[in-house]
Amino acid sequence: AALIGIGSSTFHPEASRIARLASGGRYGLAQSTFQVGGNTGTAFGPLLAAAIIIPFGQGNVAWIGLFALFSLGLLYAISRWYRAHLNLFKLKAGQAATHGLSRKRVIASLAVLAFLVFSKFFYMTSLTSYFTFYLIEKFDLSVASSQLHLFLFLGAVAAGTFFGGPIGDRIGRKAVIWFSILGAAPFTLALPYADLFWTSVLSVIIGFVLASAFSAIVVYAQELVPGNVGMIAGLFFGLMFGAAALALPCSAIWLTATASCSSTRCALTCRCSASSRFFCLGPNNADSNADFPVHHHAGHLATQGSGRRLERRTRGDPGVADRRRARQ
Repeated sequence: AALIGIGSSTFHPEASRIARLASGGRYGLAQSTFQVGGNTGTAFGPLLAAAIIIPFGQGNVAWIGLFALFSLGLLYAISRWYRAHLNLFKLKAGQAATHGLSRKRVIASLAVLAFLVFSKFFYMTSLTSYFTFYLIEKFDLSVASSQLHLFLFLGAVAAGTFFGGPIGDRIGRKAVIWFSILGAAPFTLALPYADLFWTSVLSVIIGFVLASAFSAIVVYAQELVPGNVGMIAGLFFGLMFGAAALALPCSAIWLTATASCSSTRCALTCRCSASSRFFCLGPNNADSNADFPVHHHAGHLATQGSGRRLERRTRGDPGVADRRRARQ
């Protein structure tokens, strides 16, 4: 796990530099195209769990490693192209800032953007980690079915990531950021009161809206500090994403202590609201275009979910419940 983290933190800043170099001036589109690959892979994770891990066991995931070997060859070809164009990139990196903001204003703007990315990752990581448990708890879904609903949410995240960048190129990045941060709040507030169908619909809308701003935020920050593309990518891809992941166990401890479905809904609701209120402190547009930890095994989750359903269905007959628990 540590090696995966080190490899990811090394890859993303440099890959972001390459995407910007190959953008042809459409920085939002290039950043979105780069990021949508990772989000699409994340979206297929729940399908992988439902189709392979649950029926056949975790060891069969090793076959997916064949894709990594293919990626090595692809990265080698890209690295040769990057080396041939590195001098051109260095010339572009030496350009001066044209936004006219003071150093203090730039630092304050980056701090606001960093907090927004932290809150977005915290919200999305929490929803990704707890959404299946919420569905099992409230709607009595099986583990495989809950994974399919999670796939819908993550697929919407990938779509929002892809479309957010080009839209930011066209209408301005700050407008996309405003829409993303504030637009998810009403759907998040409605989520705890929805039935299963509307829960899926709302989760798709939330995923699309939240993810639409990340490319715009990264490019916005890169334009605030021109010539430091790798540093900005490392800050937003690495530090804020890692900080959000580290903050996740704190909410897991709280949810485990309260151990209620309502506390899960409350946690999902509060994160987007906090992000929305903080965004009012954002900078002016510097745009050139004016309940449970995630580590539980799937088998344990299935037993846990079936146990809850068993209690509800056999509440009037303790003897039946005892016999079925003994068989489990």
